[in-house]
Amino acid sequence: MLLRIRSRDGLERVTVDNSKITVAQLKTLIQSQLQIPVENQTLSTNQNLLLAKSASDVQQFTDMSNPNTPLSSLNISHGSIVFLSYEGERQIKGPSFNPAGSFGRKMTMDDLIAKQMRVTRQENPHCESVSFDRDCADAFQRYVNETLAFAVKRGGFMYGTVSEDKKVEVNFIYEPAPTGDGGNALYLTRC
Repeated sequence: MLLRIRSRDGLERVTVDNSKITVAQLKTLIQSQLQIPVENQTLSTNQNLLLAKSASDVQQFTDMSNPNTPLSSLNISHGSIVFLSYEGERQIKGPSFNPAGSFGRKMTMDDLIAKQMRVTRQENPHCESVSFDRDCADAFQRYVNETLAFAVKRGGFMYGTVSEDKKVEVNFIYEPAPTGDGGNALYLTRC
């Protein structure tokens, strides 16, 4: 049986061999698998445990305070989430585990600017200009507009020639078969 343990460190998993274990046995498994001492653990099925600010607030969550209570009597089964509050610090296992992640972490303006993607002007363009055959482009746009009303994003591959002075002339547009509507037809707009 697999139980998900949600704490201030995020969501972790504990493997339980027997589905008929007690709260005390679960705490022992958490100690062995997550390295949190049993005496520092407070467990609950109520997610508000994670919002408790003080020790007196944590003590109000008593649904899993009896160590002899079987987990089955608390409706805890495979895949259930148990909320864990604990005192102290611990070292989290994992190569790139960040307990706060991006959630709950304060971000400065410098952090935000550093994470932004910037699109800049290309210094040396691959082509100077692109020209479409009017009928070709019109047929492609008309088909998308009339049949799908732009409800689904569509695209086409443009085929043509590139001249010596880097000018592109599109001769036809190939549109792959649409996905999700059962059609298998190929759409080819010739110019």
